[in-house]
Amino acid sequence: MPPEPVFTIKDVYKIFYTPDRRDQRSTFAVRGVSLDIYPGTFVTFVGPSGCGKSTLLNMMSGLTFPSDGQILFRGQPIRKTNYQIGYITQHDNLLPWRTLLGNVQLALEYRGVPKPEREERARALINKVGLSGFESYYPRELSGGMRQRANLIRTLVYDPEVILMDEPFGALDAQTRLVLQDELLKLWSGSGKTIVFVTHDLVESIALSDQIVVFTQSPGEIKAIYDVPLKRPRDVFHIHKSEGFTETYDRVWVDLQQVLARAGLVKTGDGAAVQKGG
Repeated sequence: MPPEPVFTIKDVYKIFYTPDRRDQRSTFAVRGVSLDIYPGTFVTFVGPSGCGKSTLLNMMSGLTFPSDGQILFRGQPIRKTNYQIGYITQHDNLLPWRTLLGNVQLALEYRGVPKPEREERARALINKVGLSGFESYYPRELSGGMRQRANLIRTLVYDPEVILMDEPFGALDAQTRLVLQDELLKLWSGSGKTIVFVTHDLVESIALSDQIVVFTQSPGEIKAIYDVPLKRPRDVFHIHKSEGFTETYDRVWVDLQQVLARAGLVKTGDGAAVQKGG
């Protein structure tokens, strides 16, 4: 028997209304989305800006709720903020008055973990992502890549089984992004964790995930779902050379190109990308 889904998304719609109640205009952010996400998988959402990818993550986390349809987490409807999952955004949101060590162990403090244990767990992860020696540094003293590593392990330190990631590497330069992709895969590999990752970068999506979900332009609907056949472990630095990469890339790009053409972002047959090449 296949495992039960971690998330079951059933015909979900999300409508945003204008703040002025006298103005009845509304906007569909997500329309008719249905999707199952299974334990231990790495799933990426790709599509043009404004197509509802982040809105769907927010509904999966319980920060907002569907206008219609239903989202189940381990078989139960999500009716409030889901504290059983981790949520990592593009902005690191580190507390500027706390050191690196203080930021990483913050969630453990909230959970009442004794100081010796939370420091030990935080230091272990800091070392694992190559930040040893920076424990006493404040966010303003760290580079963007270092802050995003801290943001990542600040979530991992309390060991959530499910992690939602909303373009966490989008603001980084290409080299730093590759390094953090590699770090993320190493941390995820063998952990059994489920990751749902939003990105605009098709190469990043193929390099990281087991499954790619392609969304249409707004209102966001699922256009296609692709399984990624590349073997693991993966070398993100040379992912273009991996067996099956080109075939997967071409198949997904055909759908994504159609979406972008309808949104007016590329012309049919255009070789330029979403971020097609990273």
